[in-house]
Amino acid sequence: METNALQVNTPRLTNALRLDTRVRIAIETTSEWKDVNRGCPEGSTIGPLLWNIFQNDLTFNVCNCPLSLYADDHQLYAIGRRIQDVERTLNDEDNNVSIWYSINALQGNFSKYQAVRFGPKSTDRDIDIVITDTSVESYRY
Repeated sequence: METNALQVNTPRLTNALRLDTRVRIAIETTSEWKDVNRGCPEGSTIGPLLWNIFQNDLTFNVCNCPLSLYADDHQLYAIGRRIQDVERTLNDEDNNVSIWYSINALQGNFSKYQAVRFGPKSTDRDIDIVITDTSVESYRY
């Protein structure tokens, strides 16, 4: 929240806005009620706004490549003449994103991340991106 010039404690703010919620699942049978003690209830009207405000700081932690944010997804882009330069940039920036997630009490699902390489087919290897010991699946076009 520092980028919005707000002097607030983000966890306290989100806790103050969160309603105590109980959920259960109904598929053929109905489960027991469970308490939801983190996050906003799915489908809430304020959830997307809070997430956009919250993740706005991420843009200030990625410095060496463009970052695109959409809903709860983000994409990093890097351009280079050598695949090693692109790998270095993306690995460094992915590390910055991972640190930002950790500082903000979030956990990225890095196993869902994917890398796409566009370029000459003469390069016979995929791009090698690793985030916190998790290899990112890579595709070539």
